[in-house]
Order: sequence, then structure tokens, then C-alpha cells
Amino acid sequence: MSATATREKVIDAFGPILIKQGYEWIDLEAVAESAAVELKEIKSEFSNKALLCQSWMEQTDARAKKHHFELLASGRSMREVLDLYFEELENFMIKFGFKGCPFTNTARALQGKSVPEIEERIRAHKDEIREFFFKLCKQASFKSDVLGEALFLMYSGATTESANMQNIKPITSGREASMALFDLYSR
Repeated sequence: MSATATREKVIDAFGPILIKQGYEWIDLEAVAESAAVELKEIKSEFSNKALLCQSWMEQTDARAKKHHFELLASGRSMREVLDLYFEELENFMIKFGFKGCPFTNTARALQGKSVPEIEERIRAHKDEIREFFFKLCKQASFKSDVLGEALFLMYSGATTESANMQNIKPITSGREASMALFDLYSR
């Protein structure tokens, strides 16, 4: 297997472990087992967990940017995109047992420890989601960033509270509140 293929396999195996177990509980042996590669192959590419986490976050952020671009270019109405985005969040939370946002969870795990590269990736990802909501509002001809910021906060809050409560209700409420706010701004 090529180094690039091994790298991708390892990064893909890392994500579900990060989401389910959290950053502080990951060990490279579990990643090696999940990826079906030798530990030495991981260590030759990623000398530590932080580098692997940073690579996974970069890949995840790139996928998010691509997905956001596709949603904005889809021709769907803003209301349809909002509904779909919250539906995707709901599916993600159910799939991973309400573990929450791996970026937020990693930030929490790193409190007090300085890992600037990961901290920057976390900020960049959150900025990407916020920017998506701003672009969505602009595309729908809303001139104020207030709606975009409110939608971002509802989405982010729904994610956090769904994880806290271990159920889908906060996402359902966030979706309904987003739709109601959109309807208010649309008048």
C-alpha cells in the first residue's frame, strides 16, 4: 500500500475514534488496529496524536468547505438548505451516539495544554461553519449578518445541548427556531 493510501486510511480510522472516545482517550494502537495497519506505519507518518488529529481536522474542514459550496450551489432555497443542514446534524449525532462536535470536544480536552496547530484548526472549522451561514443569508439577499450569527449559534447550541442531553430534542428545537427566525426575516 502506498504511503498516501496508508495516510488516508489512518486519518479515516482516526475520526470515528475521536468522535466516540474523545481526544484524551485515543491511543495510536487503537487507530492502527482500526485502520488495519502496523503501528510503525502510523508513527512514521504521524509522530504523535496531535499531528494525526491536526491532519484529520484539516481533512474534515476541507470536506466541510466542499459540502458548504455544494449546498450553496445546489439551487435549493435557504429554508431547504437550513432544513437539510439540521437533518445532517441529527443523523451525525445519532450515528455517533450523541458524542457532540469532535472539534469542540477536542478544544475542551486541550484546555490548559498548548497545542497551537490543533487550536487553530478548531477555530478555522468554527469560522467555516459561521461563514457558511453568512453566505447562505447573503445568497438569500439578507443584508445583515445578525441572522447568520443567530443561525450559527442555534446550530452550535443544538449540537452541544444534544450531546449534553443525549437526545435529538435540542436539534429539533434548533431547526424549528431557525425556520421561525428565517420566516421572521423573510417578511
